[in-house]
Amino acid sequence: MFSVGKLKHKSHISNKEIHMARRKAKGIVNLGHENVEVGQLKHHPQNVNEGDIDAIVESIERNGFFGSVLVNKRTNHILAGNHRVLAAKRLGFISVPVTWIDVDEEEELRILLVDNRTARLGSDNIEGLISLLEELAETDAGLIGTGYADYDLDDLMMAMEPEEEKPSKREKKERQQEETEEDDAEPWHFEHAVYPSDNEFGIPTLDAKLQARTLTPPVEKWGYISRKAKFNGTYQFYTDDYKFSAVWTDPTTLVNSKCIAITELNYSTHNQMPIAVFLYDLYKKRWISRYCQSYGIQIFVDVNVEEVFYPYCLLGVPKGWGSYAVRANVTADKGTEVLQTAVDLAREHAGDTPLIMLVFGGGKVAQEFCRNTPGLFWVAENSEVKTGRRKSEIHHDHKAQQDDEGATDEVDEG
Repeated sequence: MFSVGKLKHKSHISNKEIHMARRKAKGIVNLGHENVEVGQLKHHPQNVNEGDIDAIVESIERNGFFGSVLVNKRTNHILAGNHRVLAAKRLGFISVPVTWIDVDEEEELRILLVDNRTARLGSDNIEGLISLLEELAETDAGLIGTGYADYDLDDLMMAMEPEEEKPSKREKKERQQEETEEDDAEPWHFEHAVYPSDNEFGIPTLDAKLQARTLTPPVEKWGYISRKAKFNGTYQFYTDDYKFSAVWTDPTTLVNSKCIAITELNYSTHNQMPIAVFLYDLYKKRWISRYCQSYGIQIFVDVNVEEVFYPYCLLGVPKGWGSYAVRANVTADKGTEVLQTAVDLAREHAGDTPLIMLVFGGGKVAQEFCRNTPGLFWVAENSEVKTGRRKSEIHHDHKAQQDDEGATDEVDEG
């Protein structure tokens, strides 16, 4: 909408347009502010914006309900703040702050569209955004209530990294020759690879002798360094599913990386997922783990699944297995309750075997939880970039002791 005060600076606008703009500006009447019961407010039937209600709920829980909702007095339609009202209802709000305006149906649609459109037209200063997120990530609450998660910060930082210089034809030829000579994995023949199973679903049983009994840094997220690079550390797979889908297509790239250990592939789950879909993803992750074990790679079993799948998620994992990994699901309402449940699951399955568990992300809340829980290692999901190199940050309950004694490249269990 035009600002009447600025129209005189736009010499290319006709007198008719100026007159119409003034009429429109005068047609919007601000009727004031008040708290209104959420039951009185109507969601506009033509609102095409699809907001992330879960993220808004988390924000309100952490930051409160700030700002008012814009509502047309003639229709009680919400023109700005539809999803904030939905989040407020979910949280049990009785009323929300409302700014009333008085407009006709045509102007109502224009305001509805421009509120959604202008938000999308903007862009972030990525360096500034990363700086803000890094600062908040170091606080006790981490990134809770910002609409961002640790993996969003990871992706932003990765996007900011300069592309590697393209090698010359000679360098490329030399690298290809080296990779050909060093590749030990046999060609990928999925149809011939069947592993023993101790369950009715045929999910492969892991080799207990190749569970990870130490944490070998650095810990890197799969895809953050060249997949053909040799890597003498631990790969983790707490990232979007599509980023590791190629591992199932051809796992020789993982084996040929020369990594020492991996966390299992972490396929996304949700409460409404059919059990058949979950079991297929479980089969794939455990199959990849068993395949890697055949080349001497050590495994941290993934327990980052919805609680409804707990009865199935350890199929193929021998009793007494002590090495696990999980992403820290720390929320404002439940705190570390979900994380504690995953730890309890792993500890029960481990039995008398000392627990070694990698906990990824979750900010200072998760870090403190790990510091106070024997056997847990906290790993920052957002890798730090220092002097052009990435450095994973790892903490555990015996870090101070190791610092005094002089930590080695491998971090032994507590």
